[in-house]
Amino acid sequence: MKNIRKKQLTIILILVAVISTISVGFAAFSATLNISSSATITPNSENFSVVFSSSQYAVTTNNNSGTVVSGVGTNGAQGGITNLYQNSATGLIAQFTEPGQALSTTFYIHNTGEYDAYLTGVNISNINGTSYKKCTAASDTTDSLVQSACEGINIVTTINGQNYSFGESISGHKIEKGTSQPIVVVVSYAPDASRADGDFDIEFGDVSLEYSTIDNP
Repeated sequence: MKNIRKKQLTIILILVAVISTISVGFAAFSATLNISSSATITPNSENFSVVFSSSQYAVTTNNNSGTVVSGVGTNGAQGGITNLYQNSATGLIAQFTEPGQALSTTFYIHNTGEYDAYLTGVNISNINGTSYKKCTAASDTTDSLVQSACEGINIVTTINGQNYSFGESISGHKIEKGTSQPIVVVVSYAPDASRADGDFDIEFGDVSLEYSTIDNP
């Protein structure tokens, strides 16, 4: 009999308790030898670890100081992630000046634990409790035009080549222990979106991933 109890925290910390009972029977000729045993195994949280890194080949981040990850912009777009930690990516900022621009920021997910991990959700937090994005006009830019342009700016998260919407329940996405997968965050300013009359900044909320030892049904 085998029971698995699972607790899951956002993106990193998952504690799994496994209780195993093993019963073995052996028969030889007319004599019967019965051997039974039981064991209780309680892994600690360090055995399950999924973290962010700026490198594909090694974990370069920690939770004490953030790592800057620069984005790759098209048509003059600039920005990136100002703080990449092991368990969060904060301060995703894009700077656009006109429609048709895009910013792509790539970093990596490493499974450094002892179990295969399943991605179960991708989330983004709201800024000021109202929206996951905030557009701020420069001193010489009209705010109302910026807010209209802001409606045409979107963010897409791709993990190991698969696009996921924020808040979506995910199943079938596994990252094996000892491996890494790329995550690409793309912020785009649609070509047919409204224009602003100057520069403005787009700030997005914290992006978080949820991983578990058990896949979603």
